Amino acid sequence: LLYFSDSTTAITLLLVCLATNYIQYSAVDSGQSHGYLFVVYALVLYATLQWHKKATVFWACLTGFLCGFATMTRPTEAIIIFIPLFWATHTKEAAKAKWAMVRQHKSHILYAAVFGILALVPQLLYWKAASGSWVFDVGSKWKFLNPYFRVLLGFEKGWFIYTPATVFFIIGMFYLKPFPFRKAVLWFCLLNIYIIIAWDDWRYGGSYSTRALVQSYPVFALPLAALVERVSLKKWKTAAYVLGLYLIGVNLFQVGQYNHTILHYNDMNRRYYGRIYLNPNPSPLDMSLLDSNEVLANEGSYAHNIQVKIDTPIVVNAAPNEPYSLLGIRVKEYADGPNTNSWFKVKCALKSDDLWQGYLNVSLTRWDSSAHARVRLFSPISDTKKVNNYEFWVKAPGNVDSVTLKVFITSPFNFKGVVHNITIERYYYPKR
Repeated sequence: LLYFSDSTTAITLLLVCLATNYIQYSAVDSGQSHGYLFVVYALVLYATLQWHKKATVFWACLTGFLCGFATMTRPTEAIIIFIPLFWATHTKEAAKAKWAMVRQHKSHILYAAVFGILALVPQLLYWKAASGSWVFDVGSKWKFLNPYFRVLLGFEKGWFIYTPATVFFIIGMFYLKPFPFRKAVLWFCLLNIYIIIAWDDWRYGGSYSTRALVQSYPVFALPLAALVERVSLKKWKTAAYVLGLYLIGVNLFQVGQYNHTILHYNDMNRRYYGRIYLNPNPSPLDMSLLDSNEVLANEGSYAHNIQVKIDTPIVVNAAPNEPYSLLGIRVKEYADGPNTNSWFKVKCALKSDDLWQGYLNVSLTRWDSSAHARVRLFSPISDTKKVNNYEFWVKAPGNVDSVTLKVFITSPFNFKGVVHNITIERYYYPKR
């Protein structure tokens, strides 16, 4: 509000809180550190601003303590120091006045450092008591020379893909020139992104979008506000506001999907995301794309016939890690001559109380090549109390007159259930 209008501030807060993954890590997965550090970042911004308005020991100590506290919580947050360091250095004149003020209050630097260390002490004492070492290495490592840009743009859980409103955080950086926080924001945000995308475990465990950036959204909110302010002066601002509402709607819908595991915490990919995007009722075929990258998009152009149809229930009692065969036959891949573009659609109805980590598998084998596809039995649309339907595609290997087709179940646990039916259709092109 010190730098932007009331409406710009309101729009910015709505976008940060409702159009990003912040809501997930403050309202749902609040056991993680991101929501709490979000508050710490907001306080650091406020304390930094207050010290620059009127340099006092209190604001210096509070700034130092908060920076130390953030570092204690997540060591990579040590770069938070760039916020007070580069604040009010946006012009030569401002930088000259800022460093003159620092020299005038040299003792404040010492106070800030002492309180920063005090914030670290509880963690150091805990490490010493629990592990015998003052610093406990959790095995983190970075690849700074080979960062993972898929953290931003990958369909696994890319920041710009799953929370596209964050693109405007970056665009807004081009509109920071008149503001005293320009260099602080640029240095911090760009370095922060670089550190996040360079960590070796680039997936950051189970997460919705890139959770490792959530805590720093108060800093990213400043360039976002600069962009919103600029857009509010344009004649196409209504279209921009409609886009903002759309992004909020998409994000809230996806948060719901994430908490029902439809938007998966670890196994997302481009094709599957395309199938579930704003889809309230994904089908078994949609769900199959979590595990199989194969799908026949234009099946209407293919001729097809039923190769296998079993309606007699099959009782399954499988030992751990032992494939349990449901079907094994030799089937023709084509009818009237060689055909290198042949697909099989597998449908199965199954009920079991042991779906977790179980898979329905199909393999196609000829003498020099093979194909294999599988789908997980436990999914967001499965129910252990009901008969569940599964459906997926597998492309036949090569140009052959027949293949050996096997259908089987695998599980790392004892698997008991009943397969109610199996249907396998062959699709081939061109039509004859």
